[in-house]
Amino acid sequence: MRVDLWNRELRFGQYRGKSVEDVPVSYLVWVLQSIEDLEPEERRVLQAEVLDREAQANRRQQRRQEQQRRPFTPPSANLPAGITPDVILNIIAAGRQTLAKRLHPDAGGDVEAMKRVNVAADFLEQQARALAATGGRAAA
Repeated sequence: MRVDLWNRELRFGQYRGKSVEDVPVSYLVWVLQSIEDLEPEERRVLQAEVLDREAQANRRQQRRQEQQRRPFTPPSANLPAGITPDVILNIIAAGRQTLAKRLHPDAGGDVEAMKRVNVAADFLEQQARALAATGGRAAA
């Protein structure tokens, strides 16, 4: 029973010519337990591969368990990441102020245009507050 240490290929059994990394760990364990005439270096290579794969499997299992422990908070389908209802309210207020500078009657603007701006801003603020009350999700 020989393992080619340069290519790390098995030279025997059903996985002849296959890289040690491509052989199922169960087969490597079987080889280690069943074959007594492995040379010490061959045994060391196979044991190292088995230990490495088991460590990888343990790390994957730990990551899965950590992900399961974290509370799931679904992202809002209505708001992009980082945009909160408070940010939206600030944007609405800034828009109202910008338009008021141009359209307010005291600045030489039109009364009807300013009324439309106020109605629209009030509606948008109401929608943003409703969004904040539902935690960032649109009410169904």
